[in-house]
Order: sequence, then structure tokens, then C-alpha cells
Amino acid sequence: MSKWIHDRLVRWGEFISSGRAVRGGLSPFPAYRLVHAQSSGVAAPVDVDVLATDGAMAKIRQARLELYEVGYCLYVSGMAPLTVAGRVRCHVNTVYARRDCLFKSLENIIKSNSC
Repeated sequence: MSKWIHDRLVRWGEFISSGRAVRGGLSPFPAYRLVHAQSSGVAAPVDVDVLATDGAMAKIRQARLELYEVGYCLYVSGMAPLTVAGRVRCHVNTVYARRDCLFKSLENIIKSNSC
């Protein structure tokens, strides 16, 4: 298990669950949100690594949905592996295997994009 991938997924999960990822257009009424939004005049800082992780997770979601689901449940929803196993209807060892595969896939995507 790669510690730096785990740390990136933790930060990605916090970013997604905080709602900052959907501000500014993904609501049912995006125009209303933009017109009536309160502004402090300062843009909220966003971690560049989180955006790169989000892009990589979007690629994984398209290619291997089962890996994305496990990552989302573990890092965004904060579920325990046994709970995730029940949610995605597989054995808990399969959850760990998918998590490890997610780590490898994410690492490969991030390294290929950084060159």
C-alpha cells in the first residue's frame, strides 16, 4: 500500500465530501446559484494535487467502475471495508484487492500525467 496515494485519496475524499467540488454549476439551478452567491472577493484555495487526483479518479470511473466505487465508499463516504463489502456485494478481501488495484491504477495515471 502506497502511503502517498493513500494520503492523496484522503485529501480527495475530504474535498469531494466538503462540497467544494460541485460549487459553481453542478446544482439543479446553476444560474441561480451564480447570481445569488455571496462573494468575499477572494477565491478559495484549491490543492492542485486534489484536482489531479480528481481527474485521475474520473478516468478510473470510466475504465473500472468497481475500483471507483470502492475508493468512493472508503475515502468520500468514510465507510469501513466490511460495510463497503456489503454495499458493493462482494467479500471484504475483494474490497482490499480492489483498493490495492485502485492504488496502482491511480499511481500509474498520476505518474504518466506528470511527465
